[in-house]
Amino acid sequence: WAQRFTYPGDPFRIHYAYRNGAPRYIHMLSLEHSVQQAKVLAFTFERMRGAGAAHMTAVVENDPRPLPTVQFTRRLLEESRIEVLPVDQIQGLVRRIRQELNIT
Repeated sequence: WAQRFTYPGDPFRIHYAYRNGAPRYIHMLSLEHSVQQAKVLAFTFERMRGAGAAHMTAVVENDPRPLPTVQFTRRLLEESRIEVLPVDQIQGLVRRIRQELNIT
């Protein structure tokens, strides 16, 4: 799926996508355990933004341990303009999606 924006054969897949104007993407990962996946997500999202306006949300664990890896991963995502949203706030994201898609 990512190969549409990166290179042929890229196997990376975004977990969820929808469109209401600009495309919006949601991907789940762990700040503590998914450093490599966060790097791939940042790379992929940079290429996606190159194709036009887009928004990405990374849904992450609640209260990860205060490790340097967690701080690095969070900073990487935020500097890549990826919204970082703890899973305990998922209902707010669902409400936002429903509103954007006019789902009652």
